[in-house]
Amino acid sequence: MKSLKFIALISVFTTPLAFAGTAISDQADPAADVSSEVYIELSTADILDNFPIGEGRNIPRETKVNLVTSLRTSLSKVQGGAKLRGLMMESPKVANTTSAAPHQINCAQAYNLSEDIVYTDTISSVGEQHCFVMPLSQKSKVVGQLLAADMASNFNLYLYQYDDTQGILAHVDSSENAAGIIEKAYAVLPKASYILVAELMSGAGGAFNLIGNSFSSYDNFEPNDSDITSKIPAITVGQIVTGNLDNPEDVDYFGYKLKSNETELKINVSGSAEHQVEIFNAGAWQVLPHDQLINANGSAGATYYIRTLAKPSTIPSALNNYKITTSNSFAKFADFDVWTTDRNLTDLVDYVHTEAFSNLSAGGKVVDSSGSPLVGEKMVVATVVNGEQIHKIVTTNALGKFSASFDLPRCSGDIITGTFDSNFGTPRNIWEIKYKAPQVIEIYPLTKKNQNTLRPMYIHICKETLKQHIPG
Repeated sequence: MKSLKFIALISVFTTPLAFAGTAISDQADPAADVSSEVYIELSTADILDNFPIGEGRNIPRETKVNLVTSLRTSLSKVQGGAKLRGLMMESPKVANTTSAAPHQINCAQAYNLSEDIVYTDTISSVGEQHCFVMPLSQKSKVVGQLLAADMASNFNLYLYQYDDTQGILAHVDSSENAAGIIEKAYAVLPKASYILVAELMSGAGGAFNLIGNSFSSYDNFEPNDSDITSKIPAITVGQIVTGNLDNPEDVDYFGYKLKSNETELKINVSGSAEHQVEIFNAGAWQVLPHDQLINANGSAGATYYIRTLAKPSTIPSALNNYKITTSNSFAKFADFDVWTTDRNLTDLVDYVHTEAFSNLSAGGKVVDSSGSPLVGEKMVVATVVNGEQIHKIVTTNALGKFSASFDLPRCSGDIITGTFDSNFGTPRNIWEIKYKAPQVIEIYPLTKKNQNTLRPMYIHICKETLKQHIPG
């Protein structure tokens, strides 16, 4: 299955509709007004428990440090109190843990870690662990990342809080991705000492890059930073998601679950250009364009994952927001109307159809099968004026609403003349009104005309003349 396809829309006018001597047909093609939309076919077997691609914005795969700067020369070994030295440096010395951790910690080497610097260390024996100490002077978000040079070697990365008064480690977070994937451990933590633990699980091992960062600014809802699917918050399709990135390391994940009878996920991304929104598909993260409707076709009942992160080489402002709106496929019109901005028309020709002289407007609201507003849906409003087809393509807003307005020209061609009496009381007015026969207005979603089309009517008023005033 192709993971990402760009498909140009073809003509949607396939069945002519005859009225007033003119047909809505291919004499004007609304699809020609739209260059393309984005269509994605979603893979159905992408994710088991985590993603095969990590984040690692600050850990380059090309290893810019060229794997020559050893931690043993770039960092100082831990020189803390006796308890810390004994716990971390003497081998084999096992640390106590206060919470369930992947397994016990027995560090062969320990170092003081300076933040914001990419370092290289080497582990060549399976089960060997190296520890990196990060003291926090205030409550912060801690992010540790590890990337191995050997893509076939599998490393894990653990994050612990260290109580130096009791010599106890409390497990905080773990990253246990498969080989060749960036390991990332993170948590919002109080002032204390923290230890990142790198362990070789399988393979030849060798050099790896590691970085540790802390941020005093962070989201109020940090659990959505996780790339472990069990930690990703579930978002209801149709729910509007608005957020921001508080630092360059912030990554927000969201999981969208389709209903058992839905296979389509419509996505619209808007907001600051600092943000990059991606969907996970076919084993990779794919960037979604801003301000363009994305139609993703997947499997009924499946969950699909979207994340927001800073664009490469961009430092996002915490004041700027991103916005993700989603919906399922078009289901029905929740409302529609036809109106005019013209004033002082008599409305005597037909009390059912809208009468318009110089302006004709039409619009409505569309929803998906769950009743959620359909955002970013392209809608066609088309009719015929003086034998010529006119149309507009408009896009639904965040409420699923849309409208189109036309300036009507002077009447030409076949014109009907009639006399009408405003006889609702006294005085009475007798009017001569010239008008065109009732015209159909077609309103439908651009991609689904045949299944979902409204056909209200309007009357084009050419001229109204007061012929007689009968006082009471």
